Amino acid sequence: MSYVGSNPCLETTINTNTTKKYTHYYDINANEPDWKLIWPQLVEEVPAIIEASGVEVTDHNGAEYNQRHGEIYYCDFDEDQGEGIYRIIPFPIVDVEKGIWINGIGNDAHYPFIMEDEGWAFDRSVQTVHKPYDDVVTCILLRAFMLAPQACRISSDGDWDEWEPARSIYRHLFDEEPECPWRN
Repeated sequence: MSYVGSNPCLETTINTNTTKKYTHYYDINANEPDWKLIWPQLVEEVPAIIEASGVEVTDHNGAEYNQRHGEIYYCDFDEDQGEGIYRIIPFPIVDVEKGIWINGIGNDAHYPFIMEDEGWAFDRSVQTVHKPYDDVVTCILLRAFMLAPQACRISSDGDWDEWEPARSIYRHLFDEEPECPWRN
């Protein structure tokens, strides 16, 4: 990818890599005082982000859950009964103590997004390859950055324009324009 101009958040971009994997990178300093203050708020706001996105998400094991005829069940093999049984697809993990663990469902899943309130989470990344849950992931990253910019370093191999669905969700929920979180 090459940028026209010096600021990748503000300038027009030219995508020269049509096979990019589309990954977001984030470092969170959970020891930062601002992070400690905003963490409960961020966790509380995640369900609203999920709902506003209109995207069905689950926990980190999303690729294991294959929907059946658009229902919210997945088939699991019960060894005791020796047959497949249908179980309800679990909700994503969104908890102040356990953290945020989100993925898409079935074919709409890729790598899980994990954000926790522990120490210094350095070199974290999530590859979403533009699957629908990307809107949820990028909106959560935007919200974290807007609430505690000193505690977050966020970047992406995607363009700022590709974050428009998340930016739209953000504007709708929080009534402000999010800033691009990448730092030059």
